[in-house]
Amino acid sequence: MTKYGGHNNANSIKYLFQERIKWFNAFRDPDKDFELTSTTYLETNLYEHVFFHRVNRRFETIVPNEDYLAQKQTPGSQTLARGNPLALAAFESFSSKLRNNFQTLTADIHEDLLSPRIFRSYISPSVFYTNYINRLFTMYHNYIQTNNYDTSISHFSDYVKLFLLFLKQKGTNFPFSFTSWQKSGRSNIFSTGLAFSISPLDCSDDRNKEEFISNPGFQDYVAAAGDSGFHVLASCPWVMVYSLKSINAKKYLTGDDLYTFTNETSIYNYFYNKTYLEDIIYIKDIILKCQKK
Repeated sequence: MTKYGGHNNANSIKYLFQERIKWFNAFRDPDKDFELTSTTYLETNLYEHVFFHRVNRRFETIVPNEDYLAQKQTPGSQTLARGNPLALAAFESFSSKLRNNFQTLTADIHEDLLSPRIFRSYISPSVFYTNYINRLFTMYHNYIQTNNYDTSISHFSDYVKLFLLFLKQKGTNFPFSFTSWQKSGRSNIFSTGLAFSISPLDCSDDRNKEEFISNPGFQDYVAAAGDSGFHVLASCPWVMVYSLKSINAKKYLTGDDLYTFTNETSIYNYFYNKTYLEDIIYIKDIILKCQKK
């Protein structure tokens, strides 16, 4: 019998809400005010973690400097994984730990745990942002035509003013700047370069999650992930997110063959760019290009 039945194709909103509440409590201890049962689990829906690795310690919005990303082909995967080199190195350690744990027990272990592969990794926020903006301006041009505003636009300033009115009507669910987009629900944890999915399963279906966590190797997976510096997403347990606060990451603060950092902020400064420094450039280029279409 299915314990967690929530999925996005459910016909009843009431039913979906009830089922989502069940999954929300899946990793919580009722005897400890429903705290998460392990510090390895990460709940990104909570306020303090909503922008996990999408803002730095000063709450400045950031994106990876793609010049410093690394690539890796995990055994058995057709996908070339991209991500922060510290996180990719930690994933190798994690994979080794998990394989060692399962050397004497393989019969019932899920394939995704027995031989971890990376099915999903870094997505370029600038590429996804550009695609989003192109769709937004398509909507804007349709808005102009639908409302017969063509004749009211005689100068570039008219085009911009009308666009600002359009944005105001669309509301906060339609961010415009790169900074606001990266901090919105239109971006996600994979834009950080620190997240990896070890399964192709659909996160919107809690039945998949139930099957995954019911596997006899799941707790070993969580332990190996934590020991290697990763969090496991409570909302999608086959997604791992590397923590720059972990003991694993702190070894780079004292010196490593490749990197030497003084603190977590220096890691952010090295591997990430602050989006607000590029917002005006993006906005000017976007408006000029779209206005010519």
